[in-house]
Amino acid sequence: MPLLPSVRELEEAIRLRRQIDALEKRLSSILRGATPRPSVTTRRRYFSPSTRVKLSAAAKARWAWLSKRPKKKSSDLPTRNPGSKYRP
Repeated sequence: MPLLPSVRELEEAIRLRRQIDALEKRLSSILRGATPRPSVTTRRRYFSPSTRVKLSAAAKARWAWLSKRPKKKSSDLPTRNPGSKYRP
């Protein structure tokens, strides 16, 4: 069995795709103008405004250590402490 489709198979695939498109159009006209659903849908998770506020506050708290620590030279930075909750 060849790995690549032949020209005849590609032409048949194009013909079938056109038939499917025509049938979807007919179906949508039967269903009173309803548009056909896309084959792949991407749904985004909905967060309420209060949840977004909580997520934002949590992210700011996680990054607050960065602005609180004093600025040091790269030579003065300690090695990573495995017991610390955040980066040194």
